[in-house]
Amino acid sequence: MKTILSSLCAIGIFSTAALAKDVDIAVKELPPAVTASIEKAHPGATLLSAEKDLKTDGSIQHFEVTVRVGEKQKELTVLPDGTIQKAEKEN
Repeated sequence: MKTILSSLCAIGIFSTAALAKDVDIAVKELPPAVTASIEKAHPGATLLSAEKDLKTDGSIQHFEVTVRVGEKQKELTVLPDGTIQKAEKEN
């Protein structure tokens, strides 16, 4: 019984993960709320690339935006409403 439940959980997790999707988009396709919050948090930042991460139902979970601030590059995770969830330095 335990093995069956474990198998079903694994199948459910893997099938859900398989349906989630990351899609590269042009920076100009980012919603205004996203670009405005990035500009406010990182004045003068150059937006280099963008990706939208979709939920299994096709709705947007968040955006991942790579920016250059001065000589440093950062990857920002931003919700569709403009809330910056995470900022990671890449170099």
